[in-house]
Amino acid sequence: MRSLFAIFFALFLCSAHAEGPYVGFKLQGTFSTLKPSGGDAAATDAFNANKKLYLGPEAGITILKRINNYIAFAPEVNFSMKGLKYNDGASYRIRRYMQAEVPMVFKVGYGREHFFIYATGGGYATVDIGVKDIEKPVDGKKQTTRLYFANLPNKRFDAGIATGGGAMYIGKHGMIDLAFNYHIGMIKQYKTVESGQPNPKWKSFGVSLAYMWKS
Repeated sequence: MRSLFAIFFALFLCSAHAEGPYVGFKLQGTFSTLKPSGGDAAATDAFNANKKLYLGPEAGITILKRINNYIAFAPEVNFSMKGLKYNDGASYRIRRYMQAEVPMVFKVGYGREHFFIYATGGGYATVDIGVKDIEKPVDGKKQTTRLYFANLPNKRFDAGIATGGGAMYIGKHGMIDLAFNYHIGMIKQYKTVESGQPNPKWKSFGVSLAYMWKS
């Protein structure tokens, strides 16, 4: 992971002669879940029973450095809410995580003076900074409980592959970026599991809108 960040940073410095950089703010709606990995069929089915996607907000700072008409480097620093949600018809339960996230990606496509259409590829890393349990019966009041990582089996970090695509409009005063983002976690999220039980990984996708200006 350190090597990956070093490569991205070196390429960013090498593109100093290119257009930009642009700096701005990003808003995103993110659907997330934990996808089971390993484990026997019965345990996997039990993990997936009544599991739903959780929709949470994401916001942060985005930077874009155009290297040429085909490639741009686009690191970000975001804060996001992701969660594991269950809904059995009688109640819903969510374990919600607040995360700090750093995607380091390239946007590769074709651009003219005012437009850039691209596909995204790279990596990301996150660290959990808070976790809560939320439970609401259909006929009852929602209850929220703050949890502490010292009492949980969860790991507090994740890293994986960042993909997606989008389009930018480059105007006189700034740049608008509409994008689809898909993150595939590569790290199993529980420190230990019982024999036969799955150890899940994060999976998320979302749609973002960013506004950037030339710095």
